[in-house]
Parts: sequence; C-alpha cells; structure tokens
Amino acid sequence: MHEAFEVVPARDARLMTEVHRLRYQICCIENGFENPSEHPDGLERDRFDCHFAHCLLLHRSSGIFIGTVRIILPLANAPEASFSVQAACDAPIVRDTRRYPIASTGEISRICISRERRRRCEADPAVMQHAFVGLAQASMRLSAENGITHWFGLMEPIFIKRVARLGIIFDEVGEAVDYHGKRKPIFSSLESMLSRLYLRQPEVWKVMTDGGRYWRRPDSTS
Repeated sequence: MHEAFEVVPARDARLMTEVHRLRYQICCIENGFENPSEHPDGLERDRFDCHFAHCLLLHRSSGIFIGTVRIILPLANAPEASFSVQAACDAPIVRDTRRYPIASTGEISRICISRERRRRCEADPAVMQHAFVGLAQASMRLSAENGITHWFGLMEPIFIKRVARLGIIFDEVGEAVDYHGKRKPIFSSLESMLSRLYLRQPEVWKVMTDGGRYWRRPDSTS
C-alpha cells in the first residue's frame, strides 16, 4: 500500500477544493448519490462540512488523487444532531448519547474511490485493491488526530462485506435505511474492532494503524 499510495490530510484551501471536486465526481457523476444541479460549481458539499476532518488518497506514480474519506466530528453544543446517522436511523444506540462517548465519537463518511480516476492511473488491478486499505489508514489517522475512539456510519451492505473480507468488522446496529441508496447503520469501538483485526489479519492491522502509530497493539502495555 505504501509503495502505491500516500494518505494526504486536506489541511489547506487547495486540497479542500480537490476534496470537493473529487466528491462531486464520485457522488454526483459516477454514482448519482447527489444531484449535480445542486452543485453547479462542480464541488460537492453538505451541511456536515463545517465540523469534519478529511483525507485524500494519492496514487504516487500518476500523481492523481483517487479516493477520499472524512470523519464528521461531534458538535459540543448539539451532540444529538452531530451525525447523518442520527437523522436517518431510529436504532436505540443512535438516539441515546448516554450509551456512547459523544465527545470521542465520529462518523466515518464519504469513503469512496473514483472509478474514472482509477482508470486514468492505469495501475495493476491487484495494486488498486490496496486503495481501500489506504482509506482505512486515512480514517485511523483522522481519528487519532482528533481524539476519536468510536465510529458511527451509514454504509452500503456491499461495502461492509468488502471490508469484512479484509478483517475489518463493523457492528451493525439497525436495519437498512434509504439514505442515498440502501445503507446500514454501524457503530464500532475502535478498540474492539482493531483487536479483532489484529488477531485475524495482522498485516492489515499493521497498515491500517501505520504499525501502531495511530493505535497501540492489543498486547502492548505502553
């Protein structure tokens, strides 16, 4: 993964423009999750972009950004209205902020790879499979940098199955809902998820946590 890709935090205006342009390509053009006419400037944004952290995934040899992921951060003054999953899902855990540590919970969102940009890279398909692990590492980096220990999410069932094959198991907490297509609500403690991953797929754990940089090993006492 490290040979083929680089995780790039979007921390300036140029990179943020690239984030929104890439999201427009994926969400509006390739998948039709969002209405292109609502984003006439070719930059996809939503109301959660005022409290989030974002990463891009760079294909090193081509210099093309092919993927993106964000963590929506909790609102201190409105914890019950922090995440899209809270508006879309009626699962008990989603509605009760006493059941999870709201101050250190984030929603993993807009985790996607552009088909069109992937083709432009002309990379070996076997190499491109590592892109999802790259986005997983990006998610962990954003979580570590923002003190996030738990994740919410609304994910396509096929995506949940895809990452499960890598050993990344999310806890499904409710029935599928219609939110830009059929999505399942997930909630996971990073401690539990990464401990399972370490036992099942230690090499994936190593990449996802950058060798323990973003999360300590389960058997570590430090």
